[in-house]
Order: sequence, then structure tokens, then C-alpha cells
Amino acid sequence: MTSPKIFAEPLTRIRLHEEIAGVIEGKIIRGEIQPGTRLPSERELALSFGVNRATVREAIRRLETYDLLEIQHGNGVYVKDFAMNSNLELIKSIIAHGNGSVNKDIFFSLIEARNTLCTEMAGLAAKRRTEKDLAELGKVIQDSYISIQEKDLLVHQLIARFTRNILYIILLNFFNQTYRDLSYLYFNNEKNVKRTEKFHKDIFKAINNSDVLRARSIMKEILEFTENATREYLNKTQEPKL
Repeated sequence: MTSPKIFAEPLTRIRLHEEIAGVIEGKIIRGEIQPGTRLPSERELALSFGVNRATVREAIRRLETYDLLEIQHGNGVYVKDFAMNSNLELIKSIIAHGNGSVNKDIFFSLIEARNTLCTEMAGLAAKRRTEKDLAELGKVIQDSYISIQEKDLLVHQLIARFTRNILYIILLNFFNQTYRDLSYLYFNNEKNVKRTEKFHKDIFKAINNSDVLRARSIMKEILEFTENATREYLNKTQEPKL
């Protein structure tokens, strides 16, 4: 059984159950606690963290919602295999407990998934768009009062909406929660701003022409450009800050 001493770390946040959940979550994600491991009892964990049992219980329930833990009543709490059971809420939690930074591996995993999603969205948008959709997209692209960061988010959100697929819309919103906070990694470079402005014009033309293959190609190119530019930036810095 895992020793409760491995959780003996100083707690500094006001909502202690969230920090406790973050400590345990981190050890599971890093592989320090393997799937199938039985956690120490509530009493042992409470002593280790220096909190009451109710706080520990709340932390455990929080991790259960992320599919990291399984509560077997009368038998204890066991670690689940997050690679087989976890959901999108876990990603948000990992980011939230990053002490102001995002692990680069997690960050680029998000980018990779978003790239695949957006490429397919662009093709569907070109196939399913309406004249009303085109007018709305054109209005956003031509609006000089919107910052380039917000404009780019709006362009992608509109493209998602044009697919008429509710899952694409929801998934893009999930990715954009991180993208919005980290867009400075890309848009702090004027060359990247110009490249994105060109992308907006090109993707509008492809969607306007209902050119599915061209829309996918344009989206794929800008996403690869964005990823490479962001990697180049991060090679010169530390973990990206939220």
C-alpha cells in the first residue's frame, strides 16, 4: 500500500480540497502512483495533509469525477488507469493545477488534437455553409476594431458553427479556453499576425467557393505554421504562462 507520507507537501491555497486533489492528480499523471493502487485511508491522508477528513473526502470525490479514482465502498479508494478512463474535465484540471504554467507535452497534445479537429471542420464548413454564414464570416474578417487574437477565435468559432455539428462546436470551445489565454505565444510576432490575416482571406475564399479540399489544405497549412512558430518561441522560453 502507498505510504501516506508521499503526500506530505505544503498547502497554500484557500480551497484546500482542490489543492489536495491537484497533488494526488499530479502523482497519478506522472506515474508515481500506478493504476490499481489502493490509496491510504481518509484518516491517514488527513493526517498527512494536515486537514480534516471532510476536506480529503471532497478531494477524492473531485478526482472520482475525472475518472482518476474508483471508490469501492467498504474496500477503499483505488487509482484507475486514466489513459483508459479519463475525460476532457481531466485536461482542464491538469491545466488549472499547473501553478501558472502549462506542461509543454500537454500543451502540444492539445494543439495536435485541435489541428486535426479544425482541419476537418474547415472541409465541412465549405460543404455546408449558407449565404448568411458567408456574410457573417466576411463581416468579422473585415472588422478593423477587433484584435487579431479575438478575430482569429471568432473565425474558427464561425467555421465550427458552419459544420452544423454540435460536437465540433463544443470541442472547439473546450480547446479555445486554453488557446485564448496562450495566444500571446503566437501573436506577439508581427510576421505571425500577417500570416493569420492572409489565412482569414484565403479560408473565406475557399468556403465561399465551397471548395472542400482547398479549405482543408488552407486550414492545415496555417495550423502547422502556428504550431511551428509556437514551438520556436517555446524553445527560447520556459513553460507557457497562463
